Amino acid sequence: MQRDIPPFFSFSFHRDFLPALLRERLRAGRRNSGSPLSEHMAEGVPIEFTILTIVALAVAFWGMVAVIDKGMVGGWFLLIAGGGGFLMLLVNSINSGRDFRPSPESFRPAAFLFFLILGLTAGALPASLGHAVSTRVAMTAAGIILGYLLGALAGLWIKRLGWMSTLLEAMALPTIIGMIVVDLVLIFG
Repeated sequence: MQRDIPPFFSFSFHRDFLPALLRERLRAGRRNSGSPLSEHMAEGVPIEFTILTIVALAVAFWGMVAVIDKGMVGGWFLLIAGGGGFLMLLVNSINSGRDFRPSPESFRPAAFLFFLILGLTAGALPASLGHAVSTRVAMTAAGIILGYLLGALAGLWIKRLGWMSTLLEAMALPTIIGMIVVDLVLIFG
């Protein structure tokens, strides 16, 4: 069932289309609640890409720690090798998603919710620094609105990143939980 997406800056997109789509995709996700890696494998992406991505990031991180803590020359080598490997994998991933066109069926609720909660966190963090109540409310509202807009775009377009989008979605879910805990501490602490 192919539906047309209304223009992003239209009232019907935000009032009718996006809430119904989010509700539909969350229900579908609950019915198909498997491992994110099983979806990764179902999309025909070899698990080696996921392993190589994790290894490249770990090598880059290890090199960065060696450079910062000890100023080791070998740390620079690891940082450049790991970062370069990750960059090559990212380019490969984006290249694999170059023909993607957003559709309601490709909407990713995890990306939408990640940016929505990130917006709340970004608005609540400066608001928690002792400003007046009206400033806190305005900063938090601005963060939520920006997060909502970025989340709606990310939910529709994250598949443009190719095979790496599934890996990012898998990392988004625990991050959302962590940001909610931080938000509760910032808002009520």
